[in-house]
Amino acid sequence: MLGLGEQHCSGGLFTNSAVLLFLFTGIPMKNKPMRTGLLLVFLAVLIFNCNRDDKKIVASFGEHQITLDEFRVAYLNVVKQPNVFDSKKLRESFLDELINRRLLAQVAQTKELNNNEKLKLNLEAFQNKCLRDEHYQVIIAPKVQISESLLVKTYQYSREQRRVKHLFFNRKEQADSVYSLLQKGLDFDEAAHHIFQDTTLANSGGDLGWVYWDQMEYDLAMAVFEQPLNQISQPVSSSFGYHIIKVIDWKKDPFITSEELVKNREHHLNLLKLKIGDRIANQYIEDMMKKVKIQVNPRAMKIVAEKLEVHLKEKANPLLKQSPPRLTATEQGNIERNLWNLRNEALFYIDDKVMTIGEFVSYLPYIPTQALHRNFKTVMNFAIRDAELTREANDLHLADNATVRTKVKLFEEYQLQLLLRKQIIDSIKITDQEIEEKFRELSQSHDVNMSFEEYRPIIGDVLQREYRSTRVPQFIQQERAKVKIQKNVEIIHQYYDAINNPTTD
Repeated sequence: MLGLGEQHCSGGLFTNSAVLLFLFTGIPMKNKPMRTGLLLVFLAVLIFNCNRDDKKIVASFGEHQITLDEFRVAYLNVVKQPNVFDSKKLRESFLDELINRRLLAQVAQTKELNNNEKLKLNLEAFQNKCLRDEHYQVIIAPKVQISESLLVKTYQYSREQRRVKHLFFNRKEQADSVYSLLQKGLDFDEAAHHIFQDTTLANSGGDLGWVYWDQMEYDLAMAVFEQPLNQISQPVSSSFGYHIIKVIDWKKDPFITSEELVKNREHHLNLLKLKIGDRIANQYIEDMMKKVKIQVNPRAMKIVAEKLEVHLKEKANPLLKQSPPRLTATEQGNIERNLWNLRNEALFYIDDKVMTIGEFVSYLPYIPTQALHRNFKTVMNFAIRDAELTREANDLHLADNATVRTKVKLFEEYQLQLLLRKQIIDSIKITDQEIEEKFRELSQSHDVNMSFEEYRPIIGDVLQREYRSTRVPQFIQQERAKVKIQKNVEIIHQYYDAINNPTTD
């Protein structure tokens, strides 16, 4: 099944803006409205129902129980995946998956796989990420205020498109200088030719093509959609730098009915809350970081930057093209291997508190892909911000939150069962006797035109694939047979059916 992600009820329903701020989401825009709308409404109703009947038992087996709360937290990360839709069949199969995970995690603990050093680093990083989610809910979310007029205006924008050219700068001084030159007659396309290293942007005058309001951070989205046609904007800030905008064309929906607005109100309201929350969080972090003292280890920084460049080298302009949502497991594993021997070395100090190379690497899966593919300095800045937010969340005792504890428990079980699955697969050994028996079987049922020695490597590969696909399921069935499993699926169905089919009193 699917792993644990970020979005959970009452503690980070939306990814913490302070951790995952980015300019363009990379959503495939052709089919976005229906899917995104349904999911946001689904998530919103989940928040409203978060504390209802959470302790009801939906499965019990041996000494273990799975509560509705645990199911809900884990299941939300399933239904948020593209092309995955809630159904009774999916709920029931996922409950079985949770039972399997817990049984495998128990075996993994008896084998002391929970002492794995990488697991401990990754578990701490995930807990810190959950703390930042909760910090967002406690500190940022209450500050989000939305007027009816803003809701209506931005909904109108969400139905439109703009074709945009832009110039991008890392520092405000650079943006101000170029803006001054543009005011004095510098050609916009000529400026883009000198500013962008990306040849597509350089040769197109910084043309990003057609963009949607939803694709951008709040301030940038409002600047783009309120910008008069063919005029040059003053520098606009985003979480990655500064932009000068030129809107060269637009597409407007000439008529939006009040019925349409009512139908899509909750979806758009949640989206607007997220965007404004991002903006507030970004300013909160900026103010927080002014008080922080950073000291770096130059030698370690140089080594880590060189190692990361191999894996995180910018593949495409992150403002222009869709990026993968996060580091893949393979990428993360390669980075860990390359830097593992240096894991205990100090990378930098934040107010005299050290962040080691190992801790820094464990933060990478929660840093925006756009940042990862920009440069090492950007990645380091996000890691420092995340560490400081985590410290503040700990000071607020947010680790005591029940939802945080649930998320961390589920994540640990998921990681433990992955380690056990790997151990089972790695333990597979193909004996000569098994190969000989398979050869005799093939010889009796097929015309064999090669000798046993010629067939040996082929048969070995066939058996290896066969065992890899069957050994873990067989092991799971053995563990399930040791306990009596009772499932109360109707509790799950009643909960989600009530969400999908709300009634008014």
